[in-house]
Amino acid sequence: MRVRFSCLVFATALVMSFTSGADAQSLPERNQLANALRRAAQDNDNPKMLQLQRLIVESDEIRYGQNHPKFAEQLVRLGSLLRIADNYSEAETRFKRAIEIYERNRPPDILDLALAYREITQLYSQSLGRYADAEQILLRNQAMLEKAFGPRHQHTGTALSDLGNLYYDQKRYADAEPFFERSLAIKERLFRPNDPDLGTPFHNMANVYWKLGRLDDAERMFKRSYALRGGVRRVSSDTTDFISTLNEFASFYQEQRRYREAGELLNQSLKVAENWNRPGRPRLIALAYYYIGELYLAAGRPDLAEQFFVRTKAANDISGPGGFMQANALYFVGKAQYASNKLAEAERSYKQTLADYENLFGSDHFNVADVRNDLATLYMKKNRVADALPLVQQSMASTRVNPAIALPVLSAAARENLLPPRTALDLGLDVVQRSSQNAASATTAD
Repeated sequence: MRVRFSCLVFATALVMSFTSGADAQSLPERNQLANALRRAAQDNDNPKMLQLQRLIVESDEIRYGQNHPKFAEQLVRLGSLLRIADNYSEAETRFKRAIEIYERNRPPDILDLALAYREITQLYSQSLGRYADAEQILLRNQAMLEKAFGPRHQHTGTALSDLGNLYYDQKRYADAEPFFERSLAIKERLFRPNDPDLGTPFHNMANVYWKLGRLDDAERMFKRSYALRGGVRRVSSDTTDFISTLNEFASFYQEQRRYREAGELLNQSLKVAENWNRPGRPRLIALAYYYIGELYLAAGRPDLAEQFFVRTKAANDISGPGGFMQANALYFVGKAQYASNKLAEAERSYKQTLADYENLFGSDHFNVADVRNDLATLYMKKNRVADALPLVQQSMASTRVNPAIALPVLSAAARENLLPPRTALDLGLDVVQRSSQNAASATTAD
């Protein structure tokens, strides 16, 4: 699992810099709001931050008017906080309104517009799974920045990296590789060899090489990213980036059953998170717990894995109830319970996760499909074919169905007279055909 922390850090950074500049100081009441917002950010009080940012948006709408770039700037900040609060519908509305204002302004402020593009694409890709919408905007953003600044500029490199991340998140690793490579080449020309800002492109290359099976290259890139990020504590993002490298480098070793090396990295990750006294600390600790839980699960200790996944959920709950992080933690609690043969507990965890995911993402999302598959597998283990069948039928109604799970369920349903044999056969053939088409599409894309 590739987890990003950038949204919370970005929103907090926006808040902490809010009163810089003469405009923030010209109205006493607005300055008071800004100071209160900064204090809320320091206290990691996301609901208070959101409440105050709404008031600032209202103030700037009156002060500047509905079509002013400064009003749009506050809309982007509000959208970022709304996304953290899992209020995706309103976040999209605020981002789209800001983009409309920026695009109408002539000439547009390219960097402000680029920031709004990046924020709405994070909403589309990371929160809503709307990858096609995100890709369209990121391609537009990359073309805009390359035209304005040239093909070797840092802003162009960042836009290329954003596209690489989008393809990576869709498991389109071959598509992601050239964007990450080009971004790294740009930044290597711009920065000193030991500059910590090179840690991110090396980290991205490590991940994509890993997924493409180039393990020696991946390990070399992870070590480079670790060295660049490890000694830096300038601002909040440096710490979160270092923890990201520690966690994913550990997952890389874990996959190769190099558990000792993975454990050393995760212990370091947890210590860094526990010693970090800034907004977002609970979620950093939660990430460390999550990866430790994964390590124990892979090492055949589901009892210990469950303990750390429970801690993951508890640490995420500190940041506010509901949302993906809590649901994902509960999902892995269920996986550990299943591995321990605690089937009744696992069923409850899976069912709650499924409801939470469907509420967050809708029915046709890969996270929803994963939980459906695991719950169907659990039901089959308990010979509850009648409970497994609806889950497979729901997956078939969407675009995501796993033949390894669907075919045994359909066969068992026919044996138990839950489906006519001919219907089960036709559905099974449909599953196989879809699977073949998906495999052919993936091969063509590669």
